[in-house]
Amino acid sequence: MSNSAKIGITVVILIIIIIIGWIWYSNSSSNQYAPNAQPIEQGQQPAASTAPTSQRSSNADVGMTPASDSSTASLVKDSAAVDTQMNGLNSDSSNVDQSLSATP
Repeated sequence: MSNSAKIGITVVILIIIIIIGWIWYSNSSSNQYAPNAQPIEQGQQPAASTAPTSQRSSNADVGMTPASDSSTASLVKDSAAVDTQMNGLNSDSSNVDQSLSATP
């Protein structure tokens, strides 16, 4: 088989792979945002969202201030709460790493 035939076959295969990838990508991205999408006829109101809601009603259990409070004091408090949570995560991560690296 000549070099030009090999190059032609390679190009055709690449084009087919790109087309299949594009179809897969466009299908997955369109389904991601509207899994139960139905067309809305003129004059109808859209249905209420069925997106899952948070089970937590407040941020008090993690030391965070309400989302509506944007004062400097609340930002400082939120920053401190995030630092505390990150330190806890680092501690948990190091404990997991230590237990995984321990030999039986």
